[in-house]
Amino acid sequence: MRLRFEQTQRMSAATATAIALANDKVETKINENKQCELSLLGLLGLPPTTSPHMLANSTMAHFDKQLAPQLQAFIFVRLFPDLTTGRGYKHQKKGKLAEAIEGTEDSCLIAKAFALRGKAVKLRPPLTVAVPSGAPAVARPPPVVLPLGGRA
Repeated sequence: MRLRFEQTQRMSAATATAIALANDKVETKINENKQCELSLLGLLGLPPTTSPHMLANSTMAHFDKQLAPQLQAFIFVRLFPDLTTGRGYKHQKKGKLAEAIEGTEDSCLIAKAFALRGKAVKLRPPLTVAVPSGAPAVARPPPVVLPLGGRA
């Protein structure tokens, strides 16, 4: 009985660790997207409090000035509501401005981000999960061992 309880506690701790790692990834994507949005708003001469929907006025030249990880986050948060649905998605290379202008939407990060600039953010903020402690919340009584015959 005690062994089963310890195994359950280890599995709970492993699950909490996995959720915490996933939350860190989501938080990183959201923060990198926010940095990209703020930089684009700055290039447009708009205050940081402006709604990200104003990015529809940006040009490909504005997206060319962003870092690749920020463009990747900008694209990811607009395509997927969570990490599970976005699993396995491969980003293109950043590319050059001329390549983005001449190519299709999927030719490089600049063109893809430019195509998604008017879309809303789909990625949800991370969940808050209480990490279980190693001690049981309620002390369990020891198991009752009945003698043969089933009577005490």
